Amino acid sequence: MICLYLNEKITFKRLKRLDRKSIYYAVDTKAQQTLQKQLECQKVTRQHNRRTKKILDQEKRYKLHQAKKIQKHKGH
Repeated sequence: MICLYLNEKITFKRLKRLDRKSIYYAVDTKAQQTLQKQLECQKVTRQHNRRTKKILDQEKRYKLHQAKKIQKHKGH
C-alpha cells in the first residue's frame, strides 16, 4: 500500500481497510468489463465523429466565405 503522506505513519487497521477497499473495487465480472470496453469504444467514436463534423463545418463555412468574397469583387 502506498503511503499518502511521507511523514504520517499509517496504522495497521487503516492499512487493512485501504487494502480491502482496493481489492473490492478492483474486482469486476467479465460482463462488466465488456460493457466498460464497449462504452469506451462508443465514447471514442463519438469524439471522433464530433471532431470530423466540426472540421467539415469549418471547411464549409470557409468555402462559403470565399464564394461570397469572389461574388463581391466580381462586379456588376
